Amino acid sequence: MTYSNTYLAAIVADYQANVEPLLMTGRNPAGDEAAHAFVDRWPHEAVRAAIDALNVAYTIQHGSSYGSLAEAMSKLGR
Repeated sequence: MTYSNTYLAAIVADYQANVEPLLMTGRNPAGDEAAHAFVDRWPHEAVRAAIDALNVAYTIQHGSSYGSLAEAMSKLGR
């Protein structure tokens, strides 16, 4: 399935606002609950596509190796 950039951006924004801050503090019940709620809000394949795109962006942003970038990019569109 193909998703628009706008749709994937909405999923990423939801993740960054509602899940990521709780998970950045370590595994905890609030983070687990937020992650489950997030996955329930969006179609599974769309979540996977958005998270794959986010991983590529983070890999680029953090200056990871070409191997890491290639690995992240290989997961796009799976």
